[in-house]
Amino acid sequence: MLLDRSYSRAEYRPVHQLVVDAYICQHPAGTSRREAQSTALCLMTLCLFCEDPADPADPADGPWLHAMMMRGRPDFFHHLDPPDLTGLLTHREVLMARSASEHARLARAWAGSVWSAWEPQHAVVREWVARACGDVVGRGGRRPRR
Repeated sequence: MLLDRSYSRAEYRPVHQLVVDAYICQHPAGTSRREAQSTALCLMTLCLFCEDPADPADPADGPWLHAMMMRGRPDFFHHLDPPDLTGLLTHREVLMARSASEHARLARAWAGSVWSAWEPQHAVVREWVARACGDVVGRGGRRPRR
């Protein structure tokens, strides 16, 4: 239902990547290479959105960032033990939004709470961002504009 909102209504789309990344990082899958890589990419994007900040309002930045992170098929991502994720905001609170602006505010709060919960792993995630993106990612985590 939450993804349907951002796919079907343009005014909800600006924070789509935050919603995807927050959900995946709040519900990390298993320990396989693919599952670890999925969580790693979403943690890296949350890092850029919450700390740098990259602009989640540009819907193209999320997929572009994920593509940059995977260029050269990096082999350094590994499973991270998830923190205690109970008591955080969830997608349920975001679904209660009555407007696009409230949706965006709640999605940003949710993403921030999920990123904060992963604090014990922040140094690892920041290192991954540096290794995967290097100087390709411009100021604020944004891709260089043409």
